[in-house]
Amino acid sequence: MPVVEIAWWSPSEAFEADKSIIIPALDFLKSTDGCNAVYSGFAEEEKTHFLFLVWETLEHHQNLIAHPEYPQVTRLLPTVGEGGIKLYHVEFNKDFLPAISAPSTEILAMTLKEGKTKDELYTILGAIASNIDKDNTPEHRHATFGPTVEDPTKFYLSIGWKSAAFHGEIVQQPHIFAEILKLRETVDYKLLHVNFAKH
Repeated sequence: MPVVEIAWWSPSEAFEADKSIIIPALDFLKSTDGCNAVYSGFAEEEKTHFLFLVWETLEHHQNLIAHPEYPQVTRLLPTVGEGGIKLYHVEFNKDFLPAISAPSTEILAMTLKEGKTKDELYTILGAIASNIDKDNTPEHRHATFGPTVEDPTKFYLSIGWKSAAFHGEIVQQPHIFAEILKLRETVDYKLLHVNFAKH
């Protein structure tokens, strides 16, 4: 399975004023050896820009990081505001492309609470994914999740939705909300919705 780099940052003033200044960076990344796909977009809930980069292997991205002029060579720096770029590499349990191709992609960043285990989390996420996927339509597409390479206590889940508002309606259904309550007892999490575009 490919490794997905999830990168995010607060936009610079220049980026907020002119979204096109990121295009040279996206073109560069797309042409980098081992980069299979580039998706970018803004979170609906806050001023945060996200990149999902699909790498053939983790080593391909590490080769880019080892470049003597990294990170300037990526051409992303003019778009980056206060706080710099943050990133994780995620090994999703199945193809995440249907989720990221939806009009609104749920990104759920999770950290295990003390005393909780990966197995407990995966049981809950599996139940959520099963409930979502059994009625897989253009309104909601493929729940997929996985651990980060960098930290065994951190995980990501992505689900594609027709809108963030529709997502809010679906999770109120009793059989799904019961699993959400279990999730809240198991992890601390941050939920965002991103409108991604492929480059």
